[in-house]
Amino acid sequence: MKNWSAYAQIARGFLAPPMSVFQVQSVGNVKPETTLNYQVGSVYHGKNWMLSLDGYYIDFSNYIASAQINVENIGTTSTYVNSGGAIYRGIELEGQYVIGYGFSLYGNYSVNDARYKHSSVRVATTPDSLASFGLLYENAKGPYFSLMGKYVGHHWGLDSTTNSAGHTVFENQYRIHGNVTADLALGWRIHNIGGIMRDVTPSLKISNLFNNRSISDFAGNQSYGDAPLYWRLAGRSVFFNMTATFP
Repeated sequence: MKNWSAYAQIARGFLAPPMSVFQVQSVGNVKPETTLNYQVGSVYHGKNWMLSLDGYYIDFSNYIASAQINVENIGTTSTYVNSGGAIYRGIELEGQYVIGYGFSLYGNYSVNDARYKHSSVRVATTPDSLASFGLLYENAKGPYFSLMGKYVGHHWGLDSTTNSAGHTVFENQYRIHGNVTADLALGWRIHNIGGIMRDVTPSLKISNLFNNRSISDFAGNQSYGDAPLYWRLAGRSVFFNMTATFP
């Protein structure tokens, strides 16, 4: 088919321990992480629309994970461990439809599953679903804008703990609920302005348009009392930018 394509790939990956592994009070013996990646997908382009479907499967070995441990005279602290193996898998659907007159609709949705091998414990900080959607407008000779929404599904803050014998074991803790945010971007391309400048483009971007301050992630435990700490989404931010082209 002229407008249809498909692809498949297999790849191996290698990841040395990140610097954060060595920036904790208790540094463990952490080995490099390796992966075997499989991916298949397909894309179809219609007259005024596009649709793609993609699936992935990633087999991790020596998966590097954060763990909370009890250290004498310190209390609960974070360290990093090789948690054996993990499997990431998911399906992603993406589409765009051109309405006309410069307007188009865009959407993306994925379902993700990340669990440790031989276990029902989910890998921490991996959302079970992700989505983005919005309206776009593009005019090469003048204004442009986009209004995009983003959804992040629920995930777990931790996937391991220390049992009464002092051993690290798999266990999900601190469930983080999903959240939705919106971003607005707009600008205007002004051509042939004259003088020493040929083109000028002022633009404005507003992130987190509706100032959603939901809890977004787990931030660790207090050293004394072990009370959980959390991160919240950054508040609304506004950025103005001006670019100019000179002859």
